[in-house]
Amino acid sequence: MNLLVGLISVIIAFFEEVAYRYELFYKFKNKSIITFISLLLLSSFLFGASHIYNFNGSILGTLSYASAGLILGLFYIISKNIWVPIIIHVFFNSVALIAPIFILLFKIKSLF
Repeated sequence: MNLLVGLISVIIAFFEEVAYRYELFYKFKNKSIITFISLLLLSSFLFGASHIYNFNGSILGTLSYASAGLILGLFYIISKNIWVPIIIHVFFNSVALIAPIFILLFKIKSLF
């Protein structure tokens, strides 16, 4: 079950980046810098708000996700390529796969 949750976490990273970065910024790509800053802050806020239950509703804990959203948004703006924040986000979320993989490997090893 932990392996499945870890895989879903990695897959979700792709969809979150498309929703919070690509969709918001693509429609306004030829607008002013003020528009980009506003969108960057909005996407960061939405990204943080969508993770509020990771910390049982803690606003302080959610700020770390909003900060991560800000950094991922900056990577997208600087690179002008959605794959940069997607890859970073996937690597970050893949940490959730490390423990289940090790547990699975130890269980397989104990069978022999």
